[in-house]
Amino acid sequence: MKAIVYGRETCGVCKNIAGTLKKLGCEVEHRDIDYYLSPHDGWQNDGSLNIRVALSSNNEQLPVVALPTTSGPVYLSGPVAVNRVRYVRINFLEKNFT
Repeated sequence: MKAIVYGRETCGVCKNIAGTLKKLGCEVEHRDIDYYLSPHDGWQNDGSLNIRVALSSNNEQLPVVALPTTSGPVYLSGPVAVNRVRYVRINFLEKNFT
C-alpha cells in the first residue's frame, strides 16, 4: 500500500503523519504541495483538482494525504487526514497486539 503525503518540508504534522503511515507498513511518498497548487501542465491528470478540493473542505489545513483504495485514491486533508490515520493505526494495533 502506497500513501502520498502532500505538504511542505517545514510542516511537522506532515512529517508525523508520514511516520505513522510508515509504522503501519505503508510505503510513503512525500510531494511538495505548492507544485500541485500552482498552474502547471498536466494538472488535469495528476490529482491537483482533488488536492484543491480536499484543502478547500478543511480550511486549507495540511497535510493532504492520498490513501489508496480499490477504486482509486481518497484525498483527505488536515484534521480529517490525521484522524483517519489515527483510526487506522488504532485498529492495526488492536488486531495485531491484543
